[in-house]
Amino acid sequence: MSAYYRGRRARLYEQHWSHFAQRTQQEVLALIDIAALRRRTCEQRRAPRLLDVACGTGRLLSYLYQQFPDAELYGIDGSQDMLLQARQRLPAVPSLRLEHVNIGSGEQARLPFPSGSFDLITCTNALHDLADPATFLADLMRLLVPGGWLAIEDYARRPSSLAWRLVEWLALRIEGSQGQPLTLAEAEQLCNQAGIYIVRSRAFVIDRIFHGWAIAGIKE
Repeated sequence: MSAYYRGRRARLYEQHWSHFAQRTQQEVLALIDIAALRRRTCEQRRAPRLLDVACGTGRLLSYLYQQFPDAELYGIDGSQDMLLQARQRLPAVPSLRLEHVNIGSGEQARLPFPSGSFDLITCTNALHDLADPATFLADLMRLLVPGGWLAIEDYARRPSSLAWRLVEWLALRIEGSQGQPLTLAEAEQLCNQAGIYIVRSRAFVIDRIFHGWAIAGIKE
């Protein structure tokens, strides 16, 4: 976990990256069939169970809570300081559970939840920084119930240009490495390998510097 997501820098994250987070997470929400998820869990007479991986300051969890006020909400992140902000953002949500989890490679890419735990899993702006994204995506599929939704998003790799060199510089400064950002086609291929049935996907522009992609799929 980069020092950028701890201490004072973590506390300033929302100030520096508010537009970026809002823009990317709106793209994710737009791909999810919220009505279908509500209908499915209503028919089963239970509350929906939702997990946000790399939840950061809890912004996306807050959006999900607005859509599913009766849901069991889970968030995991590798930074205790970011999780503290998530708790402060959602102090009155009794069904919220936040856990400190570092995602590694191989067996360490498995998340600490039983199989078939969730109806919806989201993961934004994190896949590029994972050592073993293929194993990670396969584990997310393990955690979904049959018919459950997975929605992922990240910034996109682009052809070499001044803007892309700036992205690489920012990634090195923030995360200590340039990571492994993907194109939309590469992300779709990883999803297919993990057994995700892609329902919707799109590339989009975040701002003058960053472009992104978002994918929503289901577990058949």
